[in-house]
Amino acid sequence: MIAIDFSPSLRGHFLEYIINRYIYNCDEITSIFEDSGASDVIENDERYQRNLIVKCDHYSEFNKPYPQNTTSVIYIKHNTRYDFVSMVNSFYRVFDRTQDTNHSSADILKFHMNNLDASSVSDVRNRLYTKLFKRHFDELHITPTTNIPVIDFDFGSFFTLHQFIASLRRVADSLNTHMTFNKALVNDWSNFIKVNQGYQFMNIAEDVIDSIIKGKSKEIEDNVFVHAYINCHLSHAFPIYTGSIFDDEKYPTNTYEIYNLINEITA
Repeated sequence: MIAIDFSPSLRGHFLEYIINRYIYNCDEITSIFEDSGASDVIENDERYQRNLIVKCDHYSEFNKPYPQNTTSVIYIKHNTRYDFVSMVNSFYRVFDRTQDTNHSSADILKFHMNNLDASSVSDVRNRLYTKLFKRHFDELHITPTTNIPVIDFDFGSFFTLHQFIASLRRVADSLNTHMTFNKALVNDWSNFIKVNQGYQFMNIAEDVIDSIIKGKSKEIEDNVFVHAYINCHLSHAFPIYTGSIFDDEKYPTNTYEIYNLINEITA
């Protein structure tokens, strides 16, 4: 048995399936993604579960023992560049476990306002901002304590195809086996990227930030996660810690508004 040790939101179930399928040739599952983008649905496939070689769990975080006869541990090592991705994914996954409504950003916001006992949208935005800016993600850095050989798998490699394949190949080499490369693997990775809300929101926010700094006009979507990311990274680039983007309930809808704010502060 091989264990995958990971913190919540670091996509251990997806990696479990990929390694079982493309390194150990286990049974294919037609649909491996839930609405939240998580792959916990693989736990419900009885045929797959009977034949798997690799099993994931939050072993270190919850102090769980590794399965009997575990010979290697694959540890998904968090990459701080993707703090935001992990945060968003965890918010969506919690929502997915408790709600039957659509996964719109408005639904997610309403649910977590109640869950956090937040007084307003700006309150949620600023809490997310603080978590990102001060990097309150200690829960993602709990490392295995074991005498079993540990193979690190960089969480950042999930988001670039060639890096993901290279990481899989290193795992296969460490386990003295080989990886099967085919179109199905590429499709599974492409679908993973497509349904990963955190990664998609990060790219949207990066595009908005680029337009703000360059003084280009661009609409800003109504998404509290995107807004928190924008504020965090503008604070790193400019001395912006107060003002309308923090205090107002309604966030600016066009990049020019924030561009003008930056010019006022830096003048």
